[in-house]
Amino acid sequence: MQTGIIGLGPHGKRLHKVVERMPELELVALVDSNQEALVFEGVESNVKYANTENMYAQERIDLLIIATNGPSHHPLAVEAMQNGVTHLLIEKPMACSVEECQSIEAIAAEKG
Repeated sequence: MQTGIIGLGPHGKRLHKVVERMPELELVALVDSNQEALVFEGVESNVKYANTENMYAQERIDLLIIATNGPSHHPLAVEAMQNGVTHLLIEKPMACSVEECQSIEAIAAEKG
């Protein structure tokens, strides 16, 4: 399953280590707008992206892990589903309001 991670703070980096240990997951994208966050050992430069637009232009993502701050979860999840991502792991909180959570659920149901 082609996998991407958005957000490479301390928790995103921990999730990266988990993905690397799962042979059924192929890490194809790491995204962070902070270029310093993209610098760490054991990661090929061809999977590093400064923004999601470039990632979606280059990669087909099956599983996207969103490990950013809470207010960005809803827009990133919606963007992911609109770009064909079929599996999401969204760190808590899922979103910042009940309405945003319901929006994610509705779009997921619509997209199958």
